[in-house]
Amino acid sequence: MSSKVTITYLNRDGGGFAERHTLNAGTTVAQFLETRGVQADNCTVRIVRTGQGGFTPTADEAFQEGDRLSCVPLKIEGAGA
Repeated sequence: MSSKVTITYLNRDGGGFAERHTLNAGTTVAQFLETRGVQADNCTVRIVRTGQGGFTPTADEAFQEGDRLSCVPLKIEGAGA
């Protein structure tokens, strides 16, 4: 078993680009989002996993090789209510 996994993070910072990240095996969604300064309560968080499709993960969901993570803000600054 590898001690690292590579994921793709769909950047929510406005550039529209995906970023590849190599993480320690066992890294959870909550741990990764914390390092990125993202508050999960303010976002819709989804993982797309090969062979499983997309799902909303729990905070303690550990990443698997090839996961694609997206984090979309619930409210966009400057948008009307």
